Amino acid sequence: MSYLGDVGRLDSTINSDFSKYTYEYIATAGQTVFSGLDANSASMGYSVGNILVSYGGADLAFSDYTATDGTSIVLADGAVAGKIIRVVAFQAFEVSDAYTKIQSDNLLANKAPIDNPSFTGNLDVTGTVTADGLVVDVASSSQQITFSRTVSSTGTGKIGSDVSQAMGLWGTDGTKVATFSQNKDISFFEDTGTTPKFFWDASAENLSLDGGADPLTISRNGGTDSNVSIRFKQLSSSWYAGASGSKNFGIGTTADIGVAPVQITPAGSVSFGEPLTISQLIADGKQGVVIDGGNGALAASKFNGICAIFKRENSTGQTVNFMRDASVVGHISVDTTSTSYNTSSDYRLKEDDVPMTGATERVKALRPINFAWKASGSRVDGFFAHELAEVVPEAATGTKDAMMDEEYEVTPAVYEDVTTPAVEAVLDEDGMVITEAVEEYTESVLVTEAVMGTRSVPDYQGIDQSKLVPLLTATIQELIARIEILEAK
Repeated sequence: MSYLGDVGRLDSTINSDFSKYTYEYIATAGQTVFSGLDANSASMGYSVGNILVSYGGADLAFSDYTATDGTSIVLADGAVAGKIIRVVAFQAFEVSDAYTKIQSDNLLANKAPIDNPSFTGNLDVTGTVTADGLVVDVASSSQQITFSRTVSSTGTGKIGSDVSQAMGLWGTDGTKVATFSQNKDISFFEDTGTTPKFFWDASAENLSLDGGADPLTISRNGGTDSNVSIRFKQLSSSWYAGASGSKNFGIGTTADIGVAPVQITPAGSVSFGEPLTISQLIADGKQGVVIDGGNGALAASKFNGICAIFKRENSTGQTVNFMRDASVVGHISVDTTSTSYNTSSDYRLKEDDVPMTGATERVKALRPINFAWKASGSRVDGFFAHELAEVVPEAATGTKDAMMDEEYEVTPAVYEDVTTPAVEAVLDEDGMVITEAVEEYTESVLVTEAVMGTRSVPDYQGIDQSKLVPLLTATIQELIARIEILEAK
């Protein structure tokens, strides 16, 4: 017997005992067997003898198909591609897990009234109690509510207010666990209930956690931009995080946030190694990684080593994709032993193709030269980009003698060391921490921001020598054709 909610696409209920399911399949050429998920992702299921099958809108006779296993049909003849095979199945059903009227009445009779419920004696609830605006008024002088577990006489706890009018939690032995003061301070105590180890100072907006050796301090002391906001401390070692003088967020091992090796700027740039911009990283003598989130750029520099590694694990395929807008126009792919540098060349991206002509004359117009690089003095064979562009424009980029604007650091930022003396903790009469203790620390404070300037520098041309391959191939073919003519004479 089937139940409402079984697999299949339920179109309608024929009456109180039967329901109809419809499955549609789009045939391929010569297809005879239809089963599994249909065009609407419904899995075929039927009772043998209770189905109708149509082909292209026309009902089939029982002799035109076989339907004996409840999950598939087999046509006597192969279908034409694109034809729709529709299977209509009729199945009996019954409603599952329903309460009778008498059962429902009995359940409701055992519930408390909906409006203004009142209970006398103990209330035993299994599960979750949800209350909107619950008010509990305790009239005893202790002003506490006790929570206990019946399975253990020691499993009790209390919540209420103490003599200082602070809201608190007390453990099973009466020791203080936590307090919430009227001035919004929050304290969590150690196992004796006397010393707060986790303290939130609402007026100072300072949060501290004391594990006995001060492993974690979160604070903002003073008003200079270069102050540390967060310190992670383990014995004599510390990590610091906070805003530097240039409003960057830095992370480092000293309180000198301004020169911290990790910097995050308000514009969304992140640098690793030292505070850098991409322009500064490009300058000689710099190494690190810069992610310019605001401008969508990435740069890396390393002394005498690999700058970047792109790894594809346990498979062959693309490792780096190059895109223009939403389209991939090239990629770098790897296999077990080699790397391929690929640019888009699928025939489906091209049209109006014609044979190349005059390739030999174009090659003769090229001026291959041997030259020395100014930077290193090494000699290599090649071309001048602007000359190559006259013959093979797609092989060269840029414009001859072009210039561009470049940002550079005119004068570096200036810092000076400032030492902040230690400050002892201030406690109230109950031993509660009012002001957290501060250790002496020295930090570099920004005195003068770096001065940046703009200068005009060459915008150098480049060439892609692989773009010469089609021209050279066509030239070779022309020469081969001439040789074959001469050999035939």
